[in-house]
Amino acid sequence: MNLIRELVLTKELYSTLEDFDGKLNKEVAKSIKLSEDLKAMSLEKAQLESDKKFLQVQLGMVVAKEIDLKANNFEAMVAEKDKLLAKVKEEVGRVKVDCADAEARTVTAYQDGFEDMPEYKDLAHHFMKAGGEQLVERIAESHSE
Repeated sequence: MNLIRELVLTKELYSTLEDFDGKLNKEVAKSIKLSEDLKAMSLEKAQLESDKKFLQVQLGMVVAKEIDLKANNFEAMVAEKDKLLAKVKEEVGRVKVDCADAEARTVTAYQDGFEDMPEYKDLAHHFMKAGGEQLVERIAESHSE
């Protein structure tokens, strides 16, 4: 009877070992699958890192181009401002010449007007020095209107 009992126990042991072996094989298969998934994820991570670096370079190029465009736009604006400033300076110079010419004509006209009356010539000179030029200009403007 002992022998039968040992045979039954041995059979149960083999059955348990086969079950354990089956479970172990399943766990090994799961482990292999997880290992393969991990390798795939590592490759995907490496690809994503590479893509990230590429996009960072692209972003840097876009930012640099934008800065370059802004700088070029700024340079164009400065050039336009310089052109306008040159035109304004030219116009101011022309106006100064016109004012000096008008002043000279006004003085000459007053002096000519007083040629016939030498006693008033000094009076005309003092009048012009004392702000008469502005008065003459206002009178001339009011007559021209």
